Amino acid sequence: MSSITKLQDTLKSVRLGEAANHLPVLLEKAGANDDTYATFLMDVMKYEQKRREEKKIEKHFKWATFPFRKTLDEFDISEQQSMSKRQFNQLKELLWIEQLYNLILLGPPGVGKTHLAVGIGIQAINQGFKVIFSSMGELVHYNNACIILTSNKAPKEWGELLGDPAITTAILDRLVHRSEIIHLSGESYRMKHRSSIFEQESVSN
Repeated sequence: MSSITKLQDTLKSVRLGEAANHLPVLLEKAGANDDTYATFLMDVMKYEQKRREEKKIEKHFKWATFPFRKTLDEFDISEQQSMSKRQFNQLKELLWIEQLYNLILLGPPGVGKTHLAVGIGIQAINQGFKVIFSSMGELVHYNNACIILTSNKAPKEWGELLGDPAITTAILDRLVHRSEIIHLSGESYRMKHRSSIFEQESVSN
């Protein structure tokens, strides 16, 4: 057994498996740069730390079960006139999560409610929060978490959707107690930017 293999086994035994797998590359880098022992050891520990953080984020993305991945950088705030750039940046900072506020996004279909919710969720995961994307039918009462809710119906119309006034009242009582409600308006992005196979065709005939 080579010395490198022995060292890799030792690293794995003390639960530094990521650094163990990457050890040949780290050793080559240290040799090429004439690194000191302290620098090499720091590189080993930093690599292990970095990979653990990346794996944790990957796991949180799996837990989140987003229907798609669109970031806040992909959200065109210029097409959403009912929200200011400052409001958008405040949402992006996520201070409201630390203050345990909920967020309710209302507006007609296609104005970006789900994109905004997913984008905020991605931002939250990258900053160390745990996120779960859920439909209204799967909604549960989270007591120590923030919820982002999107709907094209006003809260007073939710009773018709859920079919149970008691459940509707319970959900509204839980959510609206400490929530920031934002109304999005405008033309549907999907309709505004839709493509057509007939765009280049003449209809003169």
